[in-house]
Amino acid sequence: MRRRGRPWPRGSPTSG
Repeated sequence: MRRRGRPWPRGSPTSG
């Protein structure tokens, strides 16, 4: 689940 406007860094809250 990627949000538009805020591409999380390596440690994403959804993938990691």
